[in-house]
Amino acid sequence: MAESDFDVNVTNERCMKVLVTFPALIEHISQQEELFILQFIYWSLIYSYLTKSSQKATHKSTLRRIGEQLYMQQKFCHKSVKRFFNSNDCHARLLSCMIILFTITQADILSQVFHCLCIDLQNDKAKELFVQYHATFALYPLFKLTNKVCMEYTVDVLMVLSSETLYLREFLKSISNVEWIQAILTVMKSYNTQIELMDKLSLLLQRISKIRSNKTIFDVLRVKDSVIELISLCKSESIQSNLKSILFNIELMKSRKLCVS
Repeated sequence: MAESDFDVNVTNERCMKVLVTFPALIEHISQQEELFILQFIYWSLIYSYLTKSSQKATHKSTLRRIGEQLYMQQKFCHKSVKRFFNSNDCHARLLSCMIILFTITQADILSQVFHCLCIDLQNDKAKELFVQYHATFALYPLFKLTNKVCMEYTVDVLMVLSSETLYLREFLKSISNVEWIQAILTVMKSYNTQIELMDKLSLLLQRISKIRSNKTIFDVLRVKDSVIELISLCKSESIQSNLKSILFNIELMKSRKLCVS
């Protein structure tokens, strides 16, 4: 049963009442409590995002301070004790990165966080955690035409996650929805002359197109028409190859459905 609007609002308000106390407490949190606190902050932010709560906007400065504390905590600790974003623990570091992406807009900080993610996600354990925490929700707000720098950083992270590992299919399923696929197509159409970016996104979309259950989404978004248009605009052989592979996979989806019916 879906939660009522009242229950959603109450949950968001209660989470925020706890979150507003954290800026003053973070530097006093023990290492034993660190992961639990990070999980609470992260899932509170995810819930607020998915329920489109106004709490995040209302408490924007408080949330920014939490992100800043996680990023700057090394300054408040003994040098031998690395915490949060600077932690030696991949789990704590990954959660800190995702929280910072949710709460901070400062370009130099985001650059370092994305760089850290790209390095960490080359490890299978980090990929497993990323999928486990549904962390594409934290990336999606940054995958926008309005901020090309963050959008390109996001693409770099997506490409690391697109490598052939045990967690590839789970990752691809996490972006197999109308919002993500539409966003990918929008960026591709807007930057069709940028070879490197197009190469990455066409490869990503090609891998998404291999998932049979995406047929309905591809039909609704008229992905085939968009890909045909992009083929006429892009002259790079590698991009053309990826785009034609997408068309092939779309036709394969249709033929498989006909066989089943």
